[in-house]
Amino acid sequence: MALNIFYVYMYMDQDNVPFYIGKGRDYKIGFKRWRPQNHTKGNTMTARKVRKLGVENVKVYFLHKDISEEEAFQKEIYWIKYLGRRDNGTGQLTNHTDGGEGSGGHISPLKGVPRSKETRQKISKSNMGRVAWNKELPAWNKGVSQTKEAKQKQSDSMKLRWRQKHNVK
Repeated sequence: MALNIFYVYMYMDQDNVPFYIGKGRDYKIGFKRWRPQNHTKGNTMTARKVRKLGVENVKVYFLHKDISEEEAFQKEIYWIKYLGRRDNGTGQLTNHTDGGEGSGGHISPLKGVPRSKETRQKISKSNMGRVAWNKELPAWNKGVSQTKEAKQKQSDSMKLRWRQKHNVK
C-alpha cells in the first residue's frame, strides 16, 4: 500500500515567475522542508535566488498534495521538463536535475530493530568515564523568577499551540 503523504511544490518570485520545483512529504502548514528559509545556504542557484529576493518575497504553491512518492516523482519530473531548467538552457528553473530522485520515503532497515546484548555492552563500555558537556556549568536560570507578563505570554502561546495541533478554535 502506497502512503499518500507526498506533495510537489513550486517557488515563485514577486512577479509570479516560477523558479524552483520540489517534492516533499508529510505536508503540514509551516512544515520546515518546503520553507524558502531552508534554501538560503550554499551557492546553489536556488539559494542565491532566495537570498536575492528575500525569504519573505518567495511564494510557495503546492501543485499536488496527498499523492504517493512515485506519483510525486513523476509530477516533479513533468513540471521541471514543462518549465525547463536554467542550467541547461531550456527554461527559468534553478533546479540542478530533472527531478525524480531522492529518498523521501526511505525508512532505515535498522529502525526499531533492538540491539544485541553484546552491542549494548560495547556501547556502555565506550561511554564509561565520559563526562557530560554541561556537568560543571551552573543552571543559567537558577533563582531567576519570571514576571507575570512573561508567564501569561508563555501560557497563551502554549494554549494556542495546543489548539492548532488539535484543530480547535
